[in-house]
Amino acid sequence: MRGLAYVGIVALCALPARGDETLEERTLHTLTVIDSSLTREDLDTLLDDPLETVILYATDLDYDPGAQLRAIRALPAYCDPKPCDRVLDTLRSLIPTSELAQAQITVEWPLLRLRAAIEALGATGTTDETDIDVLAKLLRHPSRDIRTTAVRALSASQAQMDDNVTLRCEISTALRTRLGVEPLPQVQIALEEALRLTADDACMQPR
Repeated sequence: MRGLAYVGIVALCALPARGDETLEERTLHTLTVIDSSLTREDLDTLLDDPLETVILYATDLDYDPGAQLRAIRALPAYCDPKPCDRVLDTLRSLIPTSELAQAQITVEWPLLRLRAAIEALGATGTTDETDIDVLAKLLRHPSRDIRTTAVRALSASQAQMDDNVTLRCEISTALRTRLGVEPLPQVQIALEEALRLTADDACMQPR
């Protein structure tokens, strides 16, 4: 039932008893509800082996696209408490590490998947230097939306780096450098907001 379309999801919602659903039907129902946000409590209650199930739906391209996006966005819920290596490794697998490979993602669905993965990686609050480098490269992506999402992800990660002034400064420098050449107002606003949030950072002081 991997190719189940949204019309099928609507039909599932009309079932008289959730207990009559198969595991895959229940998982798809959970991951394609669009009128509410999924919490970890929701996932733990509704899914069997929730983390493994969410990882499967986040990475398997044969599943419903809407379910995949919801699964990707649900992954950061499993980064509390840390460490959350399974979550981070899953998200890293969805984001190319080379700038050339990143720039080649220009089609709508892969862009949506990439954007969701960037958002989720930022939401984990990762302080891994390699993750930060990959996100910084995305500041130069051809897509305005990808650049904006990368800005917000870097800002979210930076907020978790109280004890790593060097890496915080590297993020601020990357954001400031991009602001100097960014042509689009939407991205400029995101950059300015991210830099405003770190205006009192130690890296802003003469050293």
